Amino acid sequence: MFLLELTVLLLATRFRINSCAKSSLPEEVWRWSTPEFDWPNDGGKTEAEYRAKGLYVPENNAIAGIKIFKDDVYVTVPRWRHGVPSTLNRIVQSSDGRRALLQPFPNWEMQELTNCNALQYVQSMEIDSTCALMYIIDVGRVNIFESVPVNTCPPKLVIYDLNRNEVVRVHVFPDAVASHVANFLNDIVVDRRNRFVYVSDAAGVNASGGIVAYGYDRNSAVRFVGPSTRHEINAETMTINNVTYRLATPSDGIALTPDGKELFYCALSGYHVYKVATDLLRTLKDSFEFNEEVLELSGTKVSQSDGLVFSRSGRLYFGALANNSIYTWNKEENGLNFAIESQHLLTRNDTTMEWVDTFAFDGKGYLWFVTNRLDRYITKTMNLDDINFRVMRIYTNETSYLNADDDVSVCPNSEAMALTKPASISHKWKFVDYHWPSRHAREIRIAEGTYIPTNSMPVDIDFHGENTFIVVPRLKPGVPSTLNQIDNNNNLVPFPSWDMQELGNCSAFQSVESIEISEYCNLTWVLDSGGVGYWDPEDGETRSRWQPCQPKLVAINMTVGSNSASEHVHVFTDLHKESYLTDLVIDRHSRFAYIANSGRNANGTVGSIIAYDFRHNKTREYYTKTGLGPMVALALSPDTTILYWTSANSSIYSIRTISLGDFSLENGNIEAEQVVISSKTFPSAGITSGSSGRLYFGAQTLNSIYTTPRRAKNGLDEEPMPTLLLRNNSAMRWPEKFAFDSKGNLYVVASRREEFLKGVLDWNEWNFFVWKLPVADSSYTESDYVKTAHCPGHHEEHDQNLNKTVLIFTVTIVSIIVVAIAVFIALLVGGQKAILRKKKGKETLPSANTLTKPLVEAEN
Repeated sequence: MFLLELTVLLLATRFRINSCAKSSLPEEVWRWSTPEFDWPNDGGKTEAEYRAKGLYVPENNAIAGIKIFKDDVYVTVPRWRHGVPSTLNRIVQSSDGRRALLQPFPNWEMQELTNCNALQYVQSMEIDSTCALMYIIDVGRVNIFESVPVNTCPPKLVIYDLNRNEVVRVHVFPDAVASHVANFLNDIVVDRRNRFVYVSDAAGVNASGGIVAYGYDRNSAVRFVGPSTRHEINAETMTINNVTYRLATPSDGIALTPDGKELFYCALSGYHVYKVATDLLRTLKDSFEFNEEVLELSGTKVSQSDGLVFSRSGRLYFGALANNSIYTWNKEENGLNFAIESQHLLTRNDTTMEWVDTFAFDGKGYLWFVTNRLDRYITKTMNLDDINFRVMRIYTNETSYLNADDDVSVCPNSEAMALTKPASISHKWKFVDYHWPSRHAREIRIAEGTYIPTNSMPVDIDFHGENTFIVVPRLKPGVPSTLNQIDNNNNLVPFPSWDMQELGNCSAFQSVESIEISEYCNLTWVLDSGGVGYWDPEDGETRSRWQPCQPKLVAINMTVGSNSASEHVHVFTDLHKESYLTDLVIDRHSRFAYIANSGRNANGTVGSIIAYDFRHNKTREYYTKTGLGPMVALALSPDTTILYWTSANSSIYSIRTISLGDFSLENGNIEAEQVVISSKTFPSAGITSGSSGRLYFGAQTLNSIYTTPRRAKNGLDEEPMPTLLLRNNSAMRWPEKFAFDSKGNLYVVASRREEFLKGVLDWNEWNFFVWKLPVADSSYTESDYVKTAHCPGHHEEHDQNLNKTVLIFTVTIVSIIVVAIAVFIALLVGGQKAILRKKKGKETLPSANTLTKPLVEAEN
């Protein structure tokens, strides 16, 4: 009896052990014929609309990338063809628990096509579970498997904080790093220790492939290409389940060793595996071709492969496409030996594992992977009645290469992440309206033609405290107020009052073109062009311009509040009658203002810079033989030593401000003094400098905002590569003036200016926008260097009166002292003479009996 009970106990124990053991065979977790999405709960309305508009075409959706965070599984659906409603998703269960659905991540809004701030086409992502950060690669281009790809948006890296549920950084790759019309950014790995990201490009210019290295701390990237990133001719064909396909795809699979020191990669159409030391990539030098820096592993893979991944132990996992299988290779055991015998089969299935794509580790010892029959998707031979897409896993008792070091101290912190968060629209108008005293007042203005709703266009913006100021120049008649604040209803409140907007009153504002506000000085400098109408930059001619007043520069004291008073007014009386003052910067150290003239200069050509000396109330105009060109825009370096300008002639120029302070330059010609610092190929209507030294400028023809790296102190002759910050073809038409708030955000006013001037705007559409770009920078006017300077215009007249008083007082005191000294000297000299006369008299005085004698006789 005892033996029987013992036998039963042992059998039961054995059964429990076996039932708890992890299977070494792959498990199918989810499967689909075509991916199904978690549509809004609106009775099928959204799905029906997407289908009707061609935004959801089921057969064009294919699952490719996979990553895991905690218990959530994320997958990508690349927009290889049209009809993909959501490109990055989280897998959720349907309400009945029977189906797996793709829920757009982080939301539907982030999947909006043609919105370059949203996700356009995500091929892959990586999740650093230790830091709770998802690194998302957005190709930007869409429909690349169709005859005409759509290249609306640039490629970018998006970093998303999974704990805080927000985007914390966006880096747009320059065209030289990842072609905006030819990239196929494919796979990504993350080096937490060194805060680097490496991305493979499975296309590139001339299909050369490439590796992109992005450094988090410097927020910049470079590209590397070479023979090892190209595809191999003898690997262009592969046979899968007895069907032969031809693909010529370069660098695709990419994997990082657990210590972060070596990067492994291979072409999809290739048998060889290469590795390169990451310290070479981390130098972030100019992009160059791989050559002797790359090591080729000896031996070839058993088949072409797509994804690669390293585990924490240093084991490499890769799919074998021709064999419908997964293989492993141990780096620690084999070094550079990649012979067939060193590659070990992990699992194989000709039905469920057709085209093993991407891998991911969870924290429980499982290796997850996607199979997607991509061979059939590419050739459009997929059977939609069959199971085509699977998410599978296999127990390996391994974890991610990222888990080799769980040091959270190297996680990027929130403050550092503040650089280049996603841009947003802070204000937008179909047409501009104002804060009227009453509805009746508005109706009267419309009836008399002093308010024409379609004739107001905002061009400049600035901030003072919590107040937002907006400039609406009088480019057309019917603009009731040219300098305004924005109220809570997005209407414009005349500033400082309605009286200061009176047209024809030269003591009021006629047409404000630009403002510059200094929180430190509590001053707003206002540039008033004095006229109504505009200067056409296309042909250099004036359009219906009426000039009731001379242009002027006004400094307003902001401490007075709504009763703001003018501290300083200078009227420009010596300019060309067709001048058009459009932009303004303030040099507090030299107490100068620099003003852009986009109209005619004294030489009769177009464009000039006007230097105004606050202290001596003098002006001087500077230009070149051919002029600076129309649309002149200015920026001042944070140390005020360099003035930058750009115009319709594309390039960015600079000149040392010490040259502009010298009014002795012949004819004001600065041809020999100017330096080209960026030979960009597009015109700009606005430019500004941050306190960091970076320049920001718009690209009118590209609907974009660019920045340059921080300028070196002696870097006047360098030509830095501009970096794209933002592009939006619908809401970034004609980016113009810039301003910073006190929280590290850059604002830019964008409008459909050309359509506005031609009178062809659709007033049912949004036409005017204010964009907000978090750039962790501030205005040049608030730099530490500038804060040590005086505030020009703030007490300039008071200082002049004080100087006169001091001079008069000094002259008076000096005069009194001089007179006192003279009197003292006179008294002193007179006293000495009297003493001498007295002394001489005692020695020659005649006796009493000789006094009656003649004097001559007595002297004898």
